[in-house]
Amino acid sequence: MEWLNRLRGQDKPVRATRAEIAGALAAGVQERTNRLIADLQDQGFAQQYPDRFNTLGFAVECLLFEAFLMDVIIAREFGPHADVIREKLAGYLFQMAASKGVSREHGDEFDRLRAARFGEYIEALRSSDADRRFERLADVGWNRISGGQPKTITASVTLFTRAGFTLK
Repeated sequence: MEWLNRLRGQDKPVRATRAEIAGALAAGVQERTNRLIADLQDQGFAQQYPDRFNTLGFAVECLLFEAFLMDVIIAREFGPHADVIREKLAGYLFQMAASKGVSREHGDEFDRLRAARFGEYIEALRSSDADRRFERLADVGWNRISGGQPKTITASVTLFTRAGFTLK
């Protein structure tokens, strides 16, 4: 739980509920999503593909990519508490998606999309050998985030680096 204390900016250990952990993780996902969008904008994606960059789909796919990375950490680090934390985090994810424009009436649809995307991403990690798994995840993530636009080296490196640093 040392990482949770660092997220909160505290030096002393603090007991946290599963809801508090999910909230802290959600804040991290939100921050990382905003950073991913800004990084892709800085790399020229917004200028090259304004029709995709300015869509709800783009923002939601960035959110789901970052949320998946956090989901892997939750599964690895929280043992018997993982399912409860994931469930609570899923609620926060929908709130974040709603703040980007997903209507409240589409909650079930968003949950199905999240499950489908997480399935694709986990399959990408599993279907590749250890040396290429982050590369494969970055490729699948880029295809979803970009809406099928041609892969660029900088975007691939951005997603590969995020996955590698988060999941190693």
